[in-house]
Amino acid sequence: MQNFAMQQFAAIPTTTSGSMLHRSILSLTLCVFAGGVTAQALPAEHVQGPVRYISGGIGSDEAIAMKQAAASYPLEIELVAQGTPLGEHVGDASLDLRDSAGHTVLSTQVAGPFILADMPPGRYVLSVRSNGATRQQNLDLTSGRHQRVVVELPAR
Repeated sequence: MQNFAMQQFAAIPTTTSGSMLHRSILSLTLCVFAGGVTAQALPAEHVQGPVRYISGGIGSDEAIAMKQAAASYPLEIELVAQGTPLGEHVGDASLDLRDSAGHTVLSTQVAGPFILADMPPGRYVLSVRSNGATRQQNLDLTSGRHQRVVVELPAR
């Protein structure tokens, strides 16, 4: 994208010395724009015990950024409203992950419908609570593999 911006910059004609200021402003604008497209802001990463995670996806830009970053995390969780025609997302839920010994490795109130977690391989139990309902699922994370889990929760 940055190459595109610089190519566009190079194609802008300058006929007078006064145009140099305009060209510089346009160059700066194109570089900022190009950077914004390729490096959309992700929510802040958090650490809880052995788990590094990001929770978010509110708004289309953040949702796109989360989906693009998902492959870099072993676990991707998406929360959707059950029975909605477009698979509407749920962003108000609490999430717990317990290891095979029953120890809680992650307990959080989610900040959006997407959760990306970097955690050790192993067997876990995922519990998600929203709108008075709890959903549980067993997970088996394998080293070097990405796992995507979609959790359906009651719609409001």
